[in-house]
Amino acid sequence: MTARQNGFTLLEVLAAVAILGLLLVLLTQGVHFSLLATQSEARIGSENAGLQEIDQALRHLIEATDPGSEDQPSLLGRRNTLTFLTEMPGDKASLGPVEAMLFVDGQHRLMLRWRPLQRTSHTDLPQPVNETELQCCVSRIELSFWQPAGGWVGGWQSPELPAMVRIHLEFTNHLFRRWPDIVVAPRLDRR
Repeated sequence: MTARQNGFTLLEVLAAVAILGLLLVLLTQGVHFSLLATQSEARIGSENAGLQEIDQALRHLIEATDPGSEDQPSLLGRRNTLTFLTEMPGDKASLGPVEAMLFVDGQHRLMLRWRPLQRTSHTDLPQPVNETELQCCVSRIELSFWQPAGGWVGGWQSPELPAMVRIHLEFTNHLFRRWPDIVVAPRLDRR
């Protein structure tokens, strides 16, 4: 038997280089995939961040719906429009009650049309109408109203407020396809 010399054979070196090359390729692909996933998540997260703000604003508007009086309804709803008396969120809360309408316009925008409620004499000039774009890329809005005796209905004209309002938004942009419905209960007690 001959004594083995110190060092590696050419075959061992080639095998080590091949394994190292495979590991580097796998590591590079993993890092590339990770970066793409992070960028995609950040992009979708920033686009959905606006939806979360809209969700909170819509919840506030419906929760703050004025219960009205027994003879005058304060909330009228159809499948695609909602007209109601409410209070604006944030800095605009100091305006007091406002007449508001929620709808999707012809440019696929979720809009809130509103003006301060005029409760004074008819000789005053009407308040100006304001429009606020809440969200773009909305193909349609579908509203339904919970009636304890009959479940969800597609319209509301009762002087009493519905127990809950459900807002379903369909988007033109495929990234928002699965945004959950907004279900919120209006304030039912009269002040």
